Amino acid sequence: MYTENLLQLDCGYIGNYITKFDEDKISSSFYLKESNENLNYILDKGILEMKATTITVGGQPVIILLFKFAGNDKFIYGRIYNKSIDSDKEHLQMLMFQSNLPICFMNSENKVTTTILVENDFKNPIKEYILRKRIKYSPSYDFEMNKYKLKDLWMEA
Repeated sequence: MYTENLLQLDCGYIGNYITKFDEDKISSSFYLKESNENLNYILDKGILEMKATTITVGGQPVIILLFKFAGNDKFIYGRIYNKSIDSDKEHLQMLMFQSNLPICFMNSENKVTTTILVENDFKNPIKEYILRKRIKYSPSYDFEMNKYKLKDLWMEA
């Protein structure tokens, strides 16, 4: 796995890492790290919704990929990408061409307990974001200070 920063992922967050799986296929994969209790709840419900939204942050157009697990607003996670940042652009380019998204569920002890493959609903929004020159104005969210609410972004997407 090309997941050198995986151990730095905090509980309650979703990370995006380049992963090499057994069949030597490299994918841009998502890792959800949660407590065992929350992971069990999420996996028992078996519901996943995904949305993408584009906004402007600090004058820069960004895309946010949102995941809602178990049909519960408590389990909304998001990743922000700026196509001007090389590492983000690499992930976006990979994601744009992947048919499926690996989502790995990781407990608080950093052990991957389950991996699922889901249909990649982000392909078209990512392509539109990369090709688009301008993003419509939206309120500026302060991502660095966590002064945004994923639930609000989910509702607006």
